[in-house]
Amino acid sequence: MAVTVTYNTLNAFTDKFYVRKLKDNFYLSSPLLAKLKAREVKTEGGDDIRIPINYTSSSTAKRWGGRADTFDTVLPEHATMAVFPWCYYDTTITIPKTDMLKNMGRSKIVDLLDAETQNAEDSLNDKVGIDLFLTGATSEDAGGKAGVLGLTAALTYNANPTSGAYGGITRVSSSGAKNNPTGNAFWNANSVAANANTSVVFWKGSSAWDNSTVLTLAKMQEMFGLCTAGNIKPNLILTSQVLFNRFWALLTAIQRQMTDDEMGKIGFQSLSFNGCSVVVDDNINAATSMYFLNMDTFDWRVHPGMNFEATPFNEPINQRVAIKGIFLMCQLVCTRPNRNGVITGLTAA
Repeated sequence: MAVTVTYNTLNAFTDKFYVRKLKDNFYLSSPLLAKLKAREVKTEGGDDIRIPINYTSSSTAKRWGGRADTFDTVLPEHATMAVFPWCYYDTTITIPKTDMLKNMGRSKIVDLLDAETQNAEDSLNDKVGIDLFLTGATSEDAGGKAGVLGLTAALTYNANPTSGAYGGITRVSSSGAKNNPTGNAFWNANSVAANANTSVVFWKGSSAWDNSTVLTLAKMQEMFGLCTAGNIKPNLILTSQVLFNRFWALLTAIQRQMTDDEMGKIGFQSLSFNGCSVVVDDNINAATSMYFLNMDTFDWRVHPGMNFEATPFNEPINQRVAIKGIFLMCQLVCTRPNRNGVITGLTAA
């Protein structure tokens, strides 16, 4: 016998099982999102997100003579504040009243929820996953809304992204190495074209690049070294399938067995370079780019009050449709762009 499913029953059932499933699966849609899940920081309140950033060493750190030798009591300027805006995403689960009546009974309603939840999940995965590689500029969105400040915003050199100064700190006319910086050079990432055919001075030092676009292990090693400082080094390399295939071809049969257990457990194929996972992310903004990321420098900021918050099912005044909204308030924050890098314009041959 068919059983009428009320909106109250539908709300309770959907929130308990389907919204939770959507949230869990959201972080399994791309290797970058999967890694960011481990970097989730719940951030409450405020019109924006403010992060203190150390941009230079303290001048008080020096040799001391002991005994009655004096020490500095001045407050040195060594920090600034990066300010990041919140951004918002939403998706909906929509069930027409007529479909509910045609599919009365819990088991049939489950089929409807499966289809609608999968659609909502896939749509949100695609939107956020793609935005994670962009600048967050309103011009990138058909509706003119700002998105997360993705990798293209975080990892630039000597120039601001389309969305403006990153964290409110400009990079324009900022260049040079740690010992001879100009402006906010500390805020630059190691971003370079594969065929730059010049020597570029990054934060760690000078780096020479030839005029070839072909991906080589030497180019990967050069970028890996630029992003490394002692035991601080990249722990995730993201690229396209075509460049991943090229990297695969550069390795020996033994090297190809060096996969990342963490990535493998959640379903992503990976190879290893200097102990760092190399993974395909299909949401990457350019098939010719390879990102070298230190995930310890990234925070995935979410507001606990809108972390996949779900509204009750409601009917619009002019439609017989039950709609549940699901909302995410978040931002991607990079606190050390100079420990990350990207090679652009790469080719497989």
